Amino acid sequence: MKEKYGKKAVKKALENGFVYVFPFSVIAFFSRFFFGISLTTPLLSSALVISALSGATSINSLKEKPRAANIVVAFIISSIFATLWIYYSAFAARFPVYAESGIKLLYLFLTGAFRI
Repeated sequence: MKEKYGKKAVKKALENGFVYVFPFSVIAFFSRFFFGISLTTPLLSSALVISALSGATSINSLKEKPRAANIVVAFIISSIFATLWIYYSAFAARFPVYAESGIKLLYLFLTGAFRI
């Protein structure tokens, strides 16, 4: 893309895509610190999808023949990453409990606590 359209055009397309992350981060900040609820996971995943669609639209507008398939592919890929983010954040929140339980279980096996 840089070679064909130039570095400035690609930079502008990325800026158009990532400008949509800011409103979501402001909403997440206010919801966490003023209302006491955490909306980071759903807002970040929504921002990811919208940013990808906006960037794909900007890059698609650079081409001589814009194709809707490019936007659909960007939507599918960003939706996969958003879904992975949702599952990862849920797992990461409980990871210390999982790690502690695993360490205790390993300790029990190593000390022979399961002997009959």
